[in-house]
Amino acid sequence: MEIRGVTLTAGKKDIVKDVSFGVRRGRITLLAGPNGAGKSTLLSIVCGLLEQSSGDAEVFGQRYTDMSDPIFRVGTFLSAEWLDAGRSARNNLKILAQSAGIDSARVEEVIELCGLSSAADRLVKGFSLGMRQRCGIAAALLGDPELLILDEPVNGLDPLGMAWMRELLVKHRDNGGTVLLSSHLLRDAEDICDDLVVLAHGEVMWEGPLADFGGEVEICTEFASDRWAEIVQELGVEAESLPGDVVSVPVEPKLVSQAARRCGADLSYLVPKKGSLEESFQALVNGKDSIR
Repeated sequence: MEIRGVTLTAGKKDIVKDVSFGVRRGRITLLAGPNGAGKSTLLSIVCGLLEQSSGDAEVFGQRYTDMSDPIFRVGTFLSAEWLDAGRSARNNLKILAQSAGIDSARVEEVIELCGLSSAADRLVKGFSLGMRQRCGIAAALLGDPELLILDEPVNGLDPLGMAWMRELLVKHRDNGGTVLLSSHLLRDAEDICDDLVVLAHGEVMWEGPLADFGGEVEICTEFASDRWAEIVQELGVEAESLPGDVVSVPVEPKLVSQAARRCGADLSYLVPKKGSLEESFQALVNGKDSIR
């Protein structure tokens, strides 16, 4: 999937501005950004629900709206609002399957895969948000597609549901599939995603392998010493006091050790700490320069 220079303008405001990035096959790409960043708008453009003002968004080398049978190549979940609340989950899925020429056996497969077996014949109007999410994701899986495009799929899911979702996405990738996942719950996506795109104010702030993200957040060191104040003064930095008489300073461990030796002080505790994905994300979207 390739997005090249996509801009959507409403009035005088750019909702998304010159967005470009690619989604590599066989990988899970996380599209992350704060509320209002333009994530859902961008995915709606990719899936043909909105027309961009300029630029191109292609899946498998063509626009989604030009694909003859997209359900068999691209599974999309942008929301569960399309579900008919007056029908059961099974009936909703059967109608969609019949319209695409998918047999009923596949309907039963996705019902089981998405943990809907015990609720499949209940009316959707009685579903919790999490159950609606599961039903919408089941619909995205009906055509056994290679690419999944999912917008905030874990909304409303309980911890067991979130674990199920992570397992589902990892299994899809390990079987050769590709995922573009939009989420603001970074800690829940950190363990499964391969690549990251950070969107803020409608623009790409960062893109690349997830393992490379976080260079903008300094490594810090936590240490303990009965002469910690002298060590901090020797370092010439500000320190943060932590529980258990531990102090955190924004320098590498070797600098703390060197400062302690110069002071003739002993260290009873010395541990390097690196900023989390969440910390890196917050640092980037709260005023850091964009990085391509």
